[in-house]
Amino acid sequence: MHSCRSLSVMGRATVINSLILSQCWFLFRVVPIPKSSLQAIRSLVSSFMNHSIFPRCGWHILTASKKEGGFGLLDPELQQSALYYRWLDPFLFPRPDHSMVHDFFRAHLCTSFLSSQPLIGLLFPRARPHATPGANLTTVSMVCGTMDAIPRRQFTYIPNPIECLLLPLRAVVIPSASFRLSPILRDAL
Repeated sequence: MHSCRSLSVMGRATVINSLILSQCWFLFRVVPIPKSSLQAIRSLVSSFMNHSIFPRCGWHILTASKKEGGFGLLDPELQQSALYYRWLDPFLFPRPDHSMVHDFFRAHLCTSFLSSQPLIGLLFPRARPHATPGANLTTVSMVCGTMDAIPRRQFTYIPNPIECLLLPLRAVVIPSASFRLSPILRDAL
């Protein structure tokens, strides 16, 4: 419908951000969307923006801010990570006024990580029991992916001695080619 109208390129960017992609944000916050679907959305957005334009604009120009010479489109993959960060924020920066949803999600993470401290599984990827590549896409895997994308210098975490003892051995010992573990320790990892 919108492709039939004679919109300027900036008008197309406004239509995409305010009418098309805005419909996705709630879904992106609660449902894990696979990368293939995000790529399909990205492809549709790119083809809509580049309709009857030569040369075609690359994705980095489409998503760059207007101040940087781009069109200011929201990247669905980055937006999904930002929306999943909202689930992480109460764990990284505890507040006394957290919601009941946070309590349920905390219990879900404790069950998923097989730990009483969900922050251990979030901060230490090797402490996650289901950290295998190609595992099913779940809310927990999306939250873990978002956590892994955060630069570690953004926050500090000083575990207490009890939390250090709760860390699984595979989170503390990283196998190396130059150092050989005993068979008993290798089996424990």
